[in-house]
Amino acid sequence: MTAIRDALPDEAENLAELWHDAWHDAHDGLVSPALSAVRDRANFRMRIEPLMPDLRVAGPPGAPSGLIRAAEGMVHLVFVARSARGTGVASALMTDGEHRLAMAGTHIARLECSVGNDRAACFYRRRGWVLETQSTVVSSTSVGEFPLPTWCFAKRLLDATAGHR
Repeated sequence: MTAIRDALPDEAENLAELWHDAWHDAHDGLVSPALSAVRDRANFRMRIEPLMPDLRVAGPPGAPSGLIRAAEGMVHLVFVARSARGTGVASALMTDGEHRLAMAGTHIARLECSVGNDRAACFYRRRGWVLETQSTVVSSTSVGEFPLPTWCFAKRLLDATAGHR
């Protein structure tokens, strides 16, 4: 079983690299080339800092193999290093994220996925997530806004606090 832990403050650089590489693996060809160009390594380094307190990580300190941000009733991020795909890391991250959301009182969790990211959508479905809607989300960047066709998945979470009164 893959252990999941809190991100450490000195891992921001490593996590930004992992996020950058995994994001491009999943999104290049699905989003506009202009958005892909904006999402360079510096962009991910800048964007990771405010997320650090909510990030959970797979892998040893300094060598993360996956990350998840599950907060405010949503799985906001889940990315796995190419070398860790198919090893159970994604499942361990999602189990942790779902549990944390349930413990926070979330009954129905949501997540968004780019339309066409079939590998991720298949993974979510296998874990019991159901496609709820499709919409267009606007991604604001330093060079403008980009419309992103997005699938919204939902999952009813078990009450993690049941029986613990």
